[in-house]
Amino acid sequence: MTKHLRVKVLGLLMPIVFGLSFFVSGQTITSVQDGPWNDPNTWDSNPTIPNSGNSTSILIQHNVNVPNGFSVSIDQTFVDNGGTLTIESGGTVTVDNDTGTDLDFYNDGFDYGFLSVTGTLILNNSATITGTDAGNANFNSGGVYRHLYTTSEGSVPQAFWNENSTVQIQGYTGTITA
Repeated sequence: MTKHLRVKVLGLLMPIVFGLSFFVSGQTITSVQDGPWNDPNTWDSNPTIPNSGNSTSILIQHNVNVPNGFSVSIDQTFVDNGGTLTIESGGTVTVDNDTGTDLDFYNDGFDYGFLSVTGTLILNNSATITGTDAGNANFNSGGVYRHLYTTSEGSVPQAFWNENSTVQIQGYTGTITA
């Protein structure tokens, strides 16, 4: 192949390659069935498993569990009416901060998206969780919530807290107003 032809072929392929990488990282990924977070069949993006680095938003419309031994970082995630995010013992979800609400649960006072934590839920500095209350969010026995705010006190999510669940406040050293 001549040098001139190679340049033309590369010139034609570059927009396709960049276009595909933008499509994968700039999309909403939606659950299509109940299942483990790390199973590609759970998502409409099969074979891509969603995380904060490969999607603009994640929509959970089914019962999705983060299994033992699996960790995922998320951002711009919405748990829709009837959907559930379950973090099993040994599983970890880290909520990253970006513009907008970082983890949001449907809650109109009658219908809900649900959170069940027996593993670990980590809220990074300035990340937000909205839509939770004692009716749709449970930190079960053994569940851990790690609050990693450093620039402000932030808010611990409203939830039902089992007496054997753990809340860890780490990093913030300022005065907290009650």
